[in-house]
Amino acid sequence: MISNFHILKNWGCTLLGLVLLYSCNHDDPKMPDPCLPYVSNPGWTEQVFHEGTFIQFPDNYIGGRGGIEGPIFSKYRMDTLVFMWYAFCGALFCDDYGESLENPDTTFVRARTYSFGLDSITLTKRKEICDDLLTLGIYFYKDSIRDIGKLYWYTDHAFKEALTIEYDPSRQDEVEHVLQTIH
Repeated sequence: MISNFHILKNWGCTLLGLVLLYSCNHDDPKMPDPCLPYVSNPGWTEQVFHEGTFIQFPDNYIGGRGGIEGPIFSKYRMDTLVFMWYAFCGALFCDDYGESLENPDTTFVRARTYSFGLDSITLTKRKEICDDLLTLGIYFYKDSIRDIGKLYWYTDHAFKEALTIEYDPSRQDEVEHVLQTIH
């Protein structure tokens, strides 16, 4: 007859073996980059971004949200170093958001560019936009001659396409500061 001591001893050895096996064969995962926290910039102009959502821009940006068939957004720096837009339009009308991100843990997405004339570019860098501990947005981007980015914003229980951005690499910090103002 096997005693409870032997069962616990065998179970404990098995558990210890699994822990050691896991620690020996498993690379430590890379710690994620910290979230870009929400910030308000009192000197910047606030405007409607999507229905019920606002964004702030420095004074050297022009454009905004408009459209007759539905919401369309186009905002750019006067020196054209940054261009942000969305237009999620079908045959008859435009929606406030685009397609849902199927897997919020994905490491890349594809984006169509406005100025490059290419079909799409794979965006492999990622930052999250947070308010406290909640991820409200996921920003994918790619460094290139002219950087490209795509923002997914959490709405209606999903992360949905919210904005595409093209910008000069020298404006990366500015773009992130603008994204951090969305609320």
